[in-house]
Amino acid sequence: MSIKEDAVNFHAQGYNCAQCVLKACKAHYPELDDNMLARIASGFGGGVCCGEICGAVTGGVMALGLCSDFDESSSETVLGSKANVKQLIQSFNEDFKNNFESLLCSELKGGKYTCNELIAYGTELAEKMITNKI
Repeated sequence: MSIKEDAVNFHAQGYNCAQCVLKACKAHYPELDDNMLARIASGFGGGVCCGEICGAVTGGVMALGLCSDFDESSSETVLGSKANVKQLIQSFNEDFKNNFESLLCSELKGGKYTCNELIAYGTELAEKMITNKI
């Protein structure tokens, strides 16, 4: 089963879009258990419960953040790490928006796309970016 199929299966089990993407990318941060990942992303479904940024996007952003090179060992490293993460997230957002015209849950779910399409794409994109970055 592919990672995007795993993510869609999580959605069928009742997880929100953010939880699905974050849980599907678990192989990249095995130190966190499934329950912890589900709890972390629990408030991000439905566009942070208010139709704003899509949960498939926020789940992907969290997955990328967990796999980033962020390091708190010195202020210089922190600034460099923050810039790298920012660039990575901007690329993710741009790619997602180019494919779906928006990042907003309320616009995406207006009948044009299904959550499963968004989850599958967000998961696949996060996986690709994590794999290429590491």
